[in-house]
Amino acid sequence: MGNLSKIGSFIFYYIKSGRLYYAFVTLTAGWVGVAMYQSESTCNVFNKIITLTIMFVGWGVNQIINDYMGLKEDRINAPDRPMVSGKLQAKPALLLSSIIILMAVIWSFCQTPLSLIPLLGGVLMNIVYSYAKGYGICGNLAFGLSISACTWYSYVVLGGSLWGFFNYWKVWAAVVLFNMIMTYFTYFKDYLGDKEAGKNTLVVKWGLEKASNMGVLFSFVPAIILGALYDGDRNFLISAILASSLFILTGILFKKENGGKNTYFNLKYNFAALSASQACLVCRFGRSIEGLVLAICSIIWVIVVFSLGYKNEKA
Repeated sequence: MGNLSKIGSFIFYYIKSGRLYYAFVTLTAGWVGVAMYQSESTCNVFNKIITLTIMFVGWGVNQIINDYMGLKEDRINAPDRPMVSGKLQAKPALLLSSIIILMAVIWSFCQTPLSLIPLLGGVLMNIVYSYAKGYGICGNLAFGLSISACTWYSYVVLGGSLWGFFNYWKVWAAVVLFNMIMTYFTYFKDYLGDKEAGKNTLVVKWGLEKASNMGVLFSFVPAIILGALYDGDRNFLISAILASSLFILTGILFKKENGGKNTYFNLKYNFAALSASQACLVCRFGRSIEGLVLAICSIIWVIVVFSLGYKNEKA
């Protein structure tokens, strides 16, 4: 029973460290790539399910690596995180993440060998992010590129062209920019630890007051991007309004309170906004209802999971 208890505890804290509310961030980013491919060709249902499953667990797996790389600042920013507190042992967690990544690599290689480029590129950019975070906007860009790799990977692994993906460069750029803005707001909760650790994020560089003012301006950018991409589809418009409203709400809330507990708790609207904005892009590829349902489910998932499971701690 003792060993089973240890295994159960390990699994619990491994999943918790993966931040379940982030699952729809990578899932929706990957779903955009799937929709791109489906706009060009028939998609095997089984392959679609496997691809989206990889996307759903993708963030959690990468987050273990990210947490390990960021232990120094997390000891200040988030001392209750399982890996920082010792509740989750780093080596076994890294080993499990590596095994899951290896399984995804093997399946991807068997499916479409070239898909390993965006898959491993996403993992690499996540590692780069841990270092780039200390250099202003470079951290935001690295994170945006790491998540956009999910879109690229999903398109290629189903059979799309490796470089043909960039024919959809406007949508790809939108995914990058949405994630850059989302990441910006996460830096507020890390302000003290990042400053102590010498991580010169934009929030550290500008200070909380100026950064919160800039945040209000940034929160309107997704609405502008989605407006530019609007193609007349009603469900796209509904999804865009939902996503844009949540981004703007995030900007207002961080202007109102740029320090303290709520700088973490209010991030649920930020993550929901990102997921919904990416789901909105699915509508552009002939998957109108699918995109709207995905946007609504994303919002519900993120807010409920975040509120129930992470409200009392910095995760």
